[in-house]
Amino acid sequence: FSIAFGTRQVSAHANALHNADEALRAATVIRAQAGMATHLATLEQEFGFDATEGIDLAVSESTIALNDLSVSLAELEKQTGGLAPRLAGAMAEFETTVAAIGEQIEAGDVGLAQAEAEALDEEFRELTGAIVVERDFQASQVAAANQTMGRIGDLVRFLVAFLVPTAVIMLYRELSQRQQRQSELEVRLESEQELGKARDEFVANASHE
Repeated sequence: FSIAFGTRQVSAHANALHNADEALRAATVIRAQAGMATHLATLEQEFGFDATEGIDLAVSESTIALNDLSVSLAELEKQTGGLAPRLAGAMAEFETTVAAIGEQIEAGDVGLAQAEAEALDEEFRELTGAIVVERDFQASQVAAANQTMGRIGDLVRFLVAFLVPTAVIMLYRELSQRQQRQSELEVRLESEQELGKARDEFVANASHE
């Protein structure tokens, strides 16, 4: 029981901790790839070389990571019963800015893309700060669940070590008392049978005389 109880608690918070770590990883990838796409678009505009392949790859990686981030935070929301307002707000702003960078690069408006990329850095710090708070909380809950499981295990072991011998002793005493009462009843029955036999013999002898 103690292992099952503790395992459920640890597993729930460990899954939430995993999703928080995945969200941090995805946010880091998004920031790097969005910045790379913006940088390549700037170089392409200033120096006139073709960076389409690199830009497309960076935008594609950013889109994939953004989907991973959304999935991780959605799972985290299910596991925790809802995201903190700070985290939900930071995610909405971050997602909007990433989408805007992609649209502006595609439209060829590199200046606006650079401005959005600069804003993305601040939003990234806000988002990851909120995720770190949630991650640290889940980590503390895992540690607390482990401690609780240990305490329950100690209590169960004590109860087993104390109650089982106590139950055996009480059962042994009850059986001993029953055997003693049975023996006393048998002795009394034998005495009464002998007394009845002697009385019958006395009456028979008296009647004969």
